[in-house]
Amino acid sequence: MQYIIIFVHKNKASALSKGQTRLGEAVRFKSLRIIGVILLSATALISCGGSKKAAESAAGDGIKIGVITSGLQNDLGWNQGIIDAAKKVETEGLITLTVVEQGYNVTAEDTVRAASDLAEAGNQLVIAHSFNYGEPLKTMIDTYPKVLFAYAGGFGDITKNLADYSQPFYESAFLAGILAGGVTKTGVLGGTAGFDIPVCHSMLMAFAEGTKLSYKGKVKMIPSYIGSWGDPAKTKEAVLAMVDQGAD
Repeated sequence: MQYIIIFVHKNKASALSKGQTRLGEAVRFKSLRIIGVILLSATALISCGGSKKAAESAAGDGIKIGVITSGLQNDLGWNQGIIDAAKKVETEGLITLTVVEQGYNVTAEDTVRAASDLAEAGNQLVIAHSFNYGEPLKTMIDTYPKVLFAYAGGFGDITKNLADYSQPFYESAFLAGILAGGVTKTGVLGGTAGFDIPVCHSMLMAFAEGTKLSYKGKVKMIPSYIGSWGDPAKTKEAVLAMVDQGAD
């Protein structure tokens, strides 16, 4: 049995400087490149792992891949990165893409329904592009043993037809922290993330560690976990609270 590992960089919006804007563009470009390469690998795995008839079908019509987003597919970041990359691969004739756009705060039942619909429609790979989608997928993988499923986990959560993929956000966060060290006057940093999970925690800690390279003084990080991937009101509230605590 072959498995698919997908590595994605997520570009968190910020505006520390023109230099950071260029950094964000570079990170997003890298995410497109990496996702595109892995989608190509997924195509090869499915073709090689299946029958001769399946391989011939893949060569002619492309592997059928479904992607379930966790927000708008034109969000200029997390979701758009994978959709743009998949569309690029589709233009090469290697895949046939179906996108299901879900909101930020959907239920487990919504995710199971979306993934089931994609499987029933003949998609051979279903990518559920959110940490929150992992548990719902696990309840249905036995129902569709010939379909490969993947979600944004990063735990090495691999079974017979399920894989999760890492998101090393900490790499770009560390570089952004270096830039932040040249801007902050107090060394007090604030950072928001969706959930208090390892991948988000490491991102904020990497931001602080990067700052220590360029700020000559004590660095303090004030983290805030919103409890959602997309709640502008809560995010604004958290940011204002950080400012009140001295974050600059």
